[in-house]
Amino acid sequence: MGRRRPRRQIRRPPRRPPRPHPRPAPHRRHRHRRLPAREDLPVTTARPPIRLDRNESPIPWERLEYLRLDPETIRRYPDDAPLARAFAEDLNLHPDFILPTNGGDEAIALALEHLVPDGGRIAIPVPTFSTFEVVCDRLPRTLLRIPCAQDGAFPEKHLLDLCAQEQPEAVVLIDPNNPTGTPVPSGLPRLIRAAAPKTLIILDRAYADFARLDNDAELLAADDRLVIIRSLSKSPGVAGLRIGALIGDSETIAPAWESRLIFSVNSAAVALGVEALRDTEARRRCVDAADAARPILLDALRNLGVPALAGPTNFVLARFGVAAADIVRNCAQQGLLLRDLSACPVFPGAVRITLAEPDTLRAALDILQPVAARALNRSTATEKSPAQ
Repeated sequence: MGRRRPRRQIRRPPRRPPRPHPRPAPHRRHRHRRLPAREDLPVTTARPPIRLDRNESPIPWERLEYLRLDPETIRRYPDDAPLARAFAEDLNLHPDFILPTNGGDEAIALALEHLVPDGGRIAIPVPTFSTFEVVCDRLPRTLLRIPCAQDGAFPEKHLLDLCAQEQPEAVVLIDPNNPTGTPVPSGLPRLIRAAAPKTLIILDRAYADFARLDNDAELLAADDRLVIIRSLSKSPGVAGLRIGALIGDSETIAPAWESRLIFSVNSAAVALGVEALRDTEARRRCVDAADAARPILLDALRNLGVPALAGPTNFVLARFGVAAADIVRNCAQQGLLLRDLSACPVFPGAVRITLAEPDTLRAALDILQPVAARALNRSTATEKSPAQ
């Protein structure tokens, strides 16, 4: 019997340790956010915080009987046609002009992504609602920023000059503006159209009820390259339902219709949104509450020696200067949340304060006034002290 040959051993290379999985890049929304919120500040009180940082309605919508929804409605996929008809009825438009959206944010995203071409330039007065900047940061778009005046005045001449020279693909107007509260000058869309015939005009009217603006149909009839964004978050105050609309000529908004997520507005939002739009009395009470609270807050700021900008909205922009960040932080620790805009290059040291019903506003001022007085005194003493 022959001798068996030994089996040849195959040498395998030593195993390398697995490569660590690369950490995902931070989300663009947080990496590029230009006016960061201070919602992560610690609240050290046991009671729920007073939220005056989100521009929510000063009073709640109280028609709770509308919450009794038909189980069959919830079982089925949503149909937002009734909501489109309710918006159309409220604005005296045809339902084909209405694209219901999941809040104003979805309307903004649809307009910027699908109505403005890639590489498009968008002219926008600043400071502005940060969602416009956040969405543009994610897209191949270029923002052409036009700063407002120091007194909050709208930069009408500079905007018209830029439109005439650059012919941007789009112009964004917020009427009234957030966070300055400045109304858009009457007739400005018509002047923009004369200066830039092909430019898309995006008009955000989230605060239209407070400014008593009701000429949407007139604007759209005069210009088929103008679209309007509406929201029910501010009035009558159903921000939790996320109800908005992108409004414009059916051919102009067709790309947004074709690209929207199906069923983005749920059945509860449709049913309650229809009733909220028809509840004109609740919307009037919401506006009246803001009108009543505004002078109270302005008087308190005036007593502190703090200048402020206030327009027909549900908020006030207070200019605390170098003490702003400390005031926001110390108020948060005592249970009062404010919107820190102190990093805004146009209005450094600014803080946006949402208007609230009287009892809530008094409780907020009980916290804000002593905190602000101490912080302002410290900043004044620091400025007067000699250099070391």
